[in-house]
Amino acid sequence: TISRFLSALTCDDVLHLNRLILTLALDYIRTNHIDTVMLDVDSTHCDTFGHQEAASFNAHYGVTGFHPLVAYIAQLNLLLGIKQRPGNQYTSTGVKEFLAPIFAAFCELPFDVQLILRGDSGFATPELYTLCEFYDVKYVIRLKRNAALDQLADEFTPVVPKHFDQNSVIYGEFNYAAKSWSIDRRVLVKSTHQVGELFFERQYVVTNMTEAGVKLLYLAYQKRGAMENLIKESKAGFFMDKTNSHTFTTNAARATISGIAYNLIALMKLMALPKEQRNTTISTLRFQIFHVAGKLARHAGKIIIHLAQSNVFSQQIEALLANIHTLSPLVTN
Repeated sequence: TISRFLSALTCDDVLHLNRLILTLALDYIRTNHIDTVMLDVDSTHCDTFGHQEAASFNAHYGVTGFHPLVAYIAQLNLLLGIKQRPGNQYTSTGVKEFLAPIFAAFCELPFDVQLILRGDSGFATPELYTLCEFYDVKYVIRLKRNAALDQLADEFTPVVPKHFDQNSVIYGEFNYAAKSWSIDRRVLVKSTHQVGELFFERQYVVTNMTEAGVKLLYLAYQKRGAMENLIKESKAGFFMDKTNSHTFTTNAARATISGIAYNLIALMKLMALPKEQRNTTISTLRFQIFHVAGKLARHAGKIIIHLAQSNVFSQQIEALLANIHTLSPLVTN
C-alpha cells in the first residue's frame, strides 16, 4: 500500500511535502520567537541498488546512488529541507534553488530573524553569496586553499613558525575578490602549526559578517561538524537514505516523508522532553517509549493505555504524556 501511494506522487507533491518540513520548523521558531538561526547546508549520499532512475556514480564517495542536499537548524536539530539529486551532481549544484524558498519563508515571519548560513568549501560559489546578500543572510563558508589566497595571507600571518617545538594558532583577515566575484569580500585565515611540522597549515573562510572577530567566527564555523550527527540520525533512525523504488520521484518522496517524521520527533524532544534528553536518539526513544508493551482499553468514550507495572520507563512515559497534554492548546492554535 505504501509503495502504491509513493509511486502515485508527482514532483509537485514532493515540493508540497518539502514545504511541510519547513512549516514544522518555522512554526516552532514563530511560537518561541527565536531571533537567531544557525543554518547548516550540506550534501550527503544515498546508496542505490540495481537499475534505478537518476542513480549515478559519485567519485567522492566512490559508490553509485543519489546525492541530496540537506539543510538543518543547528541549535534546534530541525530539518528545513531535503532535495534529492542524481549521484553525479556537484556539491553546490542547485543550492540556490534549494535555499531561496527557505530564505523567503524566514522573511515572511512576523518578526525579525537573523539567519546565519554555514557551509563547507563545496558551497563556495558566487551565486550563493549573492543570494545570501539579497536576503540579508549572514554566511560563513569555507574556501578551498589556492595560491592567490596564500599570497595575500603571507602579509598577515607567518609561513614558518618561530618555535617548531610548540603548537600555535594565528588568525588574520583580508579583503579578496576572486575572478568570478563582482565585489571584494572579507576572508578569514587560520594558520595552525603542529609540533613536528615545518610550515603552518592554513584554512580560509569567506564571510559577510563585518563586526564579529576572526577567532569567534572560526569557532562558530567549526561547530558545523555536528551536522554530520543530524544526517546520521536522519538516515539510521528514519531511513532517509532508503531507495527501494525504480523511479526517482518515488525515492525523493520517501526521503522527504522521512524528513517529516524526523522533524516530528525533533519537535517532541524540544517541546516535551527534559533538556538533558533532547539529544536522545530515535533508537533509544523507540526502545524506552514506543516499543513498550501495553494494552488498549476503551471506557466512557476514552482510550486508556495500560502499561505493565514492572515497566522501568513508566515514569518517563507518564512525564512525557503530561508534557504533551500541556501543549494541546498551543498545538491546536
